[in-house]
Amino acid sequence: MNTRVPGNTIVRRYTDNLQMNFKRKTTAENRIMSNRKFTRASQSPMDAAKALRNRKAISEIKTYQENLEASKGAYDMAEEAVREISGIMAHMHEKLIAAANGTYTTSDRQIFANEVSSFADQMLQLMNVTLADRRIFGGVNNATPAYAIDNGVVMYNGVPVNTYDDFTMFPNSRVSYIDAGLGMQFLEDGYTINPQSAIPSTFNGAEVLGSGFGTMAFAIDLNALVAGENYSLDISFRRQDATIAFTPVLDTSTGAVDTRATVDAINALIKTQVEGIRMSYSGAISTSSFNGGLSVTSTPGAEELEITGFPSNIIQLAVDASKSVAASDDRIMLYADLLSASRSALSLAISNIGTQQAFIDFNIERLTNNMYTLKERENLLEHPDMGKEITDQKVLEMLYNASLQMSAATIPMSLFNFIR
Repeated sequence: MNTRVPGNTIVRRYTDNLQMNFKRKTTAENRIMSNRKFTRASQSPMDAAKALRNRKAISEIKTYQENLEASKGAYDMAEEAVREISGIMAHMHEKLIAAANGTYTTSDRQIFANEVSSFADQMLQLMNVTLADRRIFGGVNNATPAYAIDNGVVMYNGVPVNTYDDFTMFPNSRVSYIDAGLGMQFLEDGYTINPQSAIPSTFNGAEVLGSGFGTMAFAIDLNALVAGENYSLDISFRRQDATIAFTPVLDTSTGAVDTRATVDAINALIKTQVEGIRMSYSGAISTSSFNGGLSVTSTPGAEELEITGFPSNIIQLAVDASKSVAASDDRIMLYADLLSASRSALSLAISNIGTQQAFIDFNIERLTNNMYTLKERENLLEHPDMGKEITDQKVLEMLYNASLQMSAATIPMSLFNFIR
């Protein structure tokens, strides 16, 4: 028995197959032109979800990279500023040595003093540098310049630098941090960022150049000291503790203690053990009770031996040194020594900045490698194999063309085909 398939059914099936071949060819062409495996999540829900997570990770890494590049710029500026300050200190040290070891007129001394004062102004300007409206050495202060000089008093964030030995006590002394993808965390107080989980993008200027000032007076009856006896002086100054053991120096011509030589000997010992202080002595020595030890009073007198603390802040030292040069007093060399010691401390700040720069470079390289891995995964998830896609598209195009050629044998001709 012969089965006859209606013509409409043949046409419908042919049309459906033709449309399917056309759709497959068009989809392949779209993948080639867009360079994407899918353009809608519905085309591949599982791969679309993976691709979305991958894109989120790429976006986060781009943010971290931008943060690191901005932070690197801040560190470069900070290093340049600190290095320039170190160079200024070297020039200032030379000027102080010259001022202390020459015979000059009042006018000459004033010229030296003005030069030293200008060095202080230069250092102040360097500590007030900004990057993208952020004051690099201001901590979290962006409203006002970090450093200022008010009537010879150096101010940091509005507070005299001599006020606190602890640099964290100054207003806005906390520093800004950037998220570098290390898992930024807060400490127990809920608002302070754990420094191990982020990278600082600003600096505490009081920490870089120093802060604090102290003066202690010890009433010591030098005449009561016995030559040949051993004595000790306990000193606690700016978190520095030292025991100075000394023996009074004998004046062989008189058989008594040489007070000036004894003071110099104690000073030499202090200089090697406690940074930033000295002992000074002036006036006549009066006899007072001396019960086998050194007496301590709260107020120094003309006949007392006193221990004086000098400012730790480099700019304040420069300002005070300028006054000392103008007055031509006996502290000029001392300021030169203190600035020299402070320059060594500044080298530590440069070293710390360099360490952080190396850490930033390490993280930039780390994120670059991570980005490379994520981009490879993005290619696998979203981008097709172009060689395979072009081959498939050519095959589908031939199938579609073959389907079109079959239409003459598949679709019945109508009366209109014979009308000329």
